[in-house]
Amino acid sequence: MKIGICDDHPTEIIRVKKLIDGMQSLDEELIIEEYNPDSLYVDLTEGFFDCQILITDIYFGQSGTGEKAYDGVDMAALINRRYPLCKIIFISQYMVFTEHVYRTDHIYFILKKNLEYFLEDAIRKAIAAYNDDAREVFVEFFHKSQKTWVKLRDIYSVEKDERNIKILTESGEYICIKSLRRFANEIKEEPIVRCNNATLVNLRHAKSITAKRILLENGKEYEISSTYSNMVKKQYLCWWQKRI
Repeated sequence: MKIGICDDHPTEIIRVKKLIDGMQSLDEELIIEEYNPDSLYVDLTEGFFDCQILITDIYFGQSGTGEKAYDGVDMAALINRRYPLCKIIFISQYMVFTEHVYRTDHIYFILKKNLEYFLEDAIRKAIAAYNDDAREVFVEFFHKSQKTWVKLRDIYSVEKDERNIKILTESGEYICIKSLRRFANEIKEEPIVRCNNATLVNLRHAKSITAKRILLENGKEYEISSTYSNMVKKQYLCWWQKRI
């Protein structure tokens, strides 16, 4: 498993690396990639980033590429969008940043003075979470010219939007240049079915179903056309039977 360490102070990277090297109880073989903020930003934006875990500081001083300034939370948000399997561990000297990390999906926040006590546990949890998510099914598509991944289970519905489709998920809405038919053909594992000519719905998130309407947990309601009524009913019963 590859772990990235990002800090604007090389001595902190060396410190974290030594701590990881001394973790004899971890079963995983770990490879370390060292980053400064600029090199991490380049790898993330150019598509070279391939770490399963990232340990990153939050405040990078005046770091930035050109006129763009960024911090560890910005990096983590970018990773959440482009590399959702990667698990984030934040480290910082300052408690003031704790509230900022909740803008992202992350595993742990550790004060640097406590790294010796909590880093191994954080890495252990990150490895477990990564292995769990690696068994998840992700959908890959381009949104605003950026490659994006979302968990299939997190999709509420997919709506036809002129020549595109709109994917509604727990984390937001995405526009994808793909036909509804093509998207449906790519779905295998989830109970996602067509309920009318313009909509696919994920039965996992169905709150209620009648003969002509389906209400999802996010409040969206769709018509079930007569053409697809029997298929929706059949798939819904199969889904519930699997859960019993």
